[in-house]
Amino acid sequence: MALEKSKKIMPHPAEYVARQDRLKRSLEGIFGIVQSPQGYDVLGEHAVRLAKAVDCAHVPSIDTNGVIDEVPDWHRQRIIPIVSLYPSEVAYTTMDGIAQEQYNAVLRELDLDNAVKWDLAVMYFRNTKKENHHRRELSIPAQRSGKTTSSVVNMTRKGQENIAAGVIGQPSIVVNERIIQLVEMIDTLSHEMIHGADYLDYPVWMMDRDGMAEQHRLSYELRAHAIGWRVGRIALDQGYRMIGGRSMLASSEAVESIRQRVNGDFLSPNAFDPNDKIIKALDDAGLRGIYSRDSH
Repeated sequence: MALEKSKKIMPHPAEYVARQDRLKRSLEGIFGIVQSPQGYDVLGEHAVRLAKAVDCAHVPSIDTNGVIDEVPDWHRQRIIPIVSLYPSEVAYTTMDGIAQEQYNAVLRELDLDNAVKWDLAVMYFRNTKKENHHRRELSIPAQRSGKTTSSVVNMTRKGQENIAAGVIGQPSIVVNERIIQLVEMIDTLSHEMIHGADYLDYPVWMMDRDGMAEQHRLSYELRAHAIGWRVGRIALDQGYRMIGGRSMLASSEAVESIRQRVNGDFLSPNAFDPNDKIIKALDDAGLRGIYSRDSH
């Protein structure tokens, strides 16, 4: 007899309430930081964008089937759902597919031909009907503190198969419930909220097959690491406790140290340029994984 597949573990709804409260406290902490004079001095215009992203955050409840609470007419709103899971757990979202704001960006994209836009229009309007909703699984690897995830539609033009258009759908954020320090949660959520905003604002990726996707991803990762690390440092300055001697912000700090050494000031125009020099520096430091796989 075939071995029965192991059952997937889902959070208990009553127990999950405490996780919701912790996520909300972390988001309140981020919002307070980016609204503070120190936050704006350090982050500049990024403080405004992060504040807007936090304002879009949605911390849903979860039912006995592991499905997170769906926001009515979610595709017409600017929202970023956030869940907290142990690596052994899964949850599910029905808020999937292309949101209206992303669809509007598709229509404005000059590099997409009308045939592709028509196909995406059909997908968008089909996804707005409740009977067409499906469940997408959410989970978090043990080695990750957080990730931003979405469905992605990849298309190529006939006769131009070397050119791919990737259209990102509604983002969701998953953070690792093993994070015990509020400072690390603030760093992680700041990082992932920037990715969530990027997914909503820039859903169309036009790329060839020779590393352009990795460069695109690297630029976004450099920015998210730089912002997350700075918000975490401000949290420490403002009195958030760090338990134990080891810095929980070490990963962001390592990436940001290299970025600053190679690309210069955080607020400069080329701060997040994915050039060959920074790629080599990251590779030499064993940090290639931040951009070489579809991890966000």
